[in-house]
Amino acid sequence: MSNLFWSNTIYDSDTRVLIATDQNREALRSHLDELEVNEDGSYTFYFGPKAPEGKESMWLQTIPGKGWWSVLRMYGPEAGSFDGTWKPGDFVEMK
Repeated sequence: MSNLFWSNTIYDSDTRVLIATDQNREALRSHLDELEVNEDGSYTFYFGPKAPEGKESMWLQTIPGKGWWSVLRMYGPEAGSFDGTWKPGDFVEMK
């Protein structure tokens, strides 16, 4: 994935700046945050108004009815990022 670090950041679609929420957190960063790593070495991110129970460290708050988008930045990406052997997973709606 990345030799240096990565950052997953969410932005407000109206203002096009970092999303402003009560959580006061707009990014998950591999070099700064204490994140939960899956058994296979991957990460699962959660986006929504409330964190899934037990997944608070991997959650970014969104505002109901307000648009947002996510940007995954790779600093020092590995070869798989360029040759297509690695790519981030798709968003999956959870209920």
